[in-house]
Amino acid sequence: MRIDTLPLDATSFEATELGLAMPAVRLREWENRPPTSAAEARRRLGATLIAELRRVGITVAHEEVTSAPAYRPYVPPPRQDEKGRPLPPDLLIPLSQRPEQGVASVRSGSPFPFLASTLRPSDNLRAEALLATVAVRPGETGTLKSALKREQAILQRLGLDLSDVVLEDGSGLGRGNRLTPRLLTGLLRELYTLPYPTAAQYGRELPPALYHARHNAFAELLPQAGTGEDVPDHDGRGGTLARRLVGTGLDVRAKTGTLPGVSALAGYLTAKSGRPLAFAVLMNGPEDSPILTLRALQDQAVRDIAAAF
Repeated sequence: MRIDTLPLDATSFEATELGLAMPAVRLREWENRPPTSAAEARRRLGATLIAELRRVGITVAHEEVTSAPAYRPYVPPPRQDEKGRPLPPDLLIPLSQRPEQGVASVRSGSPFPFLASTLRPSDNLRAEALLATVAVRPGETGTLKSALKREQAILQRLGLDLSDVVLEDGSGLGRGNRLTPRLLTGLLRELYTLPYPTAAQYGRELPPALYHARHNAFAELLPQAGTGEDVPDHDGRGGTLARRLVGTGLDVRAKTGTLPGVSALAGYLTAKSGRPLAFAVLMNGPEDSPILTLRALQDQAVRDIAAAF
């Protein structure tokens, strides 16, 4: 058993608030008992993979887990036609040149439960894990800098205004992060108009209820205000908004953001007219600013916007 530990450059993430790069693959038991070193992570991950391979009848000769060789992408030889003109490269990679040999396959689960467990309780570790997966590219070492660069490139391809925007991490815990309401509402608009597949096309892949007729899976993954759940870990449907806007009858799906003296709320609400609206409220103040006061002002703003439209 060999494990490739090269895709992520863990040292580049040391300056972040959390201080570590979240691996793209984590075992279930890592939630409560994370590994204390890279060697322990390799050992535990290898033991789990070996056990799964043996469970399906595949022979693994040694218990020792070693490092996979560095990835070297196959470069196809140049081709020419009968007149010497260059041809596109052959897409078929010869078997002898392939870096992997298939012995078993596992189909990944739906991303929606993971995304819901990130957005609804506002899980910072999972948010950093998502950023780390953006950093990983074949044949490259994934650094925090490269992850943020790719994130910015994605936002630019969506046509969003990145003026005065600074991204430092995946969770937003760093004080150096700078966002604008214009960027957030623009991103919410783009995510709302994406051509999501219908539940009939993907069966159980999508949540049972989708946001209005747009089949908007992203809005369904956000915390929903006013559900009234009293869940200490905020892992219910209401997430971090469960106890806010209770009894108002408003349909609000939004993401919170909280630091000492800082409070934000951005997402979707259904106005009095029935129109869905994107909104963003960002509030910065002294670190001793009462968070409950800031949240109360946000909730009042949401009520006013819904009534005005």
